[in-house]
Amino acid sequence: MADFRDDLKNFERRFKLNIEKLLSADFLQELGNQVSTTIYKRVKAGGGAENGQRTRLAPLSAGYISARKGTVQFTTQEGKFVEFKIKKTKLGNFGSAGRSNLTRTGQMLDSIDFKVTRNGVTIFIPDSPREDSALSNADVAKFVTKQGRSFFELTDSEVGSIQRTIINKLRLLAKNV
Repeated sequence: MADFRDDLKNFERRFKLNIEKLLSADFLQELGNQVSTTIYKRVKAGGGAENGQRTRLAPLSAGYISARKGTVQFTTQEGKFVEFKIKKTKLGNFGSAGRSNLTRTGQMLDSIDFKVTRNGVTIFIPDSPREDSALSNADVAKFVTKQGRSFFELTDSEVGSIQRTIINKLRLLAKNV
């Protein structure tokens, strides 16, 4: 008859193997995809995040909306109203001239990336160049955040969803112990 200590060591060895499967590059890749997609979808829907809570992104200014529609308007120092047409901005997917969803061109949100490391997953917006300005995508992310459009964090409910994914994976692995 097997000794209880042998059974315990066997269980511990098998459980460690399953924990290693949980931290596998494939599963961490899955988590990275889930987090980056979650942020992307929330922002495209006009939602930000701050202190674990979902927020509405700050509205666009009237002048910026007008420029996105292809018209620039201003009043001179002499009080004369001036309006002229400019090239209409080509908006990114799900973008509209009056909607605040951080999608002027879509480049910043499309650049959201992640890397799998030994210790987990890092989500980031790279310093990649943009087609429309000298700023990088990371620079634009910093700028919009300073403008009151905090978006690059997870809400409490989004964290809960990620936790459920991890728990479900642990349960699946525990069945095989």
